Amino acid sequence: MLIDIQDVRFHYWLYNNYFDILPPTDREVTRWWQAPLFLDYDSIWNVEFVEDAMICDVILQKSLPAKKERIKVGYQQIYRVARFIEGVNMTEKQSYLYSDSSKLKMPPLD
Repeated sequence: MLIDIQDVRFHYWLYNNYFDILPPTDREVTRWWQAPLFLDYDSIWNVEFVEDAMICDVILQKSLPAKKERIKVGYQQIYRVARFIEGVNMTEKQSYLYSDSSKLKMPPLD
């Protein structure tokens, strides 16, 4: 997938139960629930694969100047990965590279 991102035609949606924003951060809430991540050539930096997660820099806020934040996405939290190619019409099901709805968990109510 990361090699595909080097080609500007490829875009991905990474669906996860949650991801964590890593320090240093000035945010009070550092866990984002049910927030799909849009990934392409311009949106992901400094990727690190550890035993149980992917750690990378992304831009989460719509503001200028852009501010990168470091996040950690646990592999067990990913329930779907969808790929789209610019200029190619695909159905939703055709775009799925990985999908396991049994891993989908709603966030706690507290």
